[in-house]
Amino acid sequence: MSESSPYKRGIVLLNDPAKARSRVKIEDEDGVRSFWLAWNMGGAGASKIYNAPDIGSQVNCLVDWRGEDGCILGARYSDKDKPPTSDGKLMKSLLEGGGDFTYNKGNGSLVLKLPGGLTIEGPEIKVKGNIDVTGSMKANGKPVDETHRHKDVMGGSGTSGPVS
Repeated sequence: MSESSPYKRGIVLLNDPAKARSRVKIEDEDGVRSFWLAWNMGGAGASKIYNAPDIGSQVNCLVDWRGEDGCILGARYSDKDKPPTSDGKLMKSLLEGGGDFTYNKGNGSLVLKLPGGLTIEGPEIKVKGNIDVTGSMKANGKPVDETHRHKDVMGGSGTSGPVS
């Protein structure tokens, strides 16, 4: 490594997910392979965000002058690896597996596209606002749609029986 700037551009060659680090081919140094570089991630302590850089992704690094220590600051966009949107009002994540997270900072809307489904867990889930369902919906394994029926229904002000 030269004694020039500690900022380097590189390509991720190998990941060590258990130790949150990668080896990088340093473009600025004729393709020399770095020692293990730590991932510079959002959060520390009790609040963490984990997202390993993809093999082959272009990254920005800070590396000591000998190339023995440093960190990956993050991935960068290029002609080869284009951003997922050109709309400056969107916060967008396109994820391997088909996930798509789009938050519009202009109007406050959030769109999630999850081809594998969505599971929300908690002791209590509250929804405030109107709900518009396209597709089917179930409650306790029973359909909640036009086929939904109750048995032992009483007329007038009585209470119907359990869902059948």
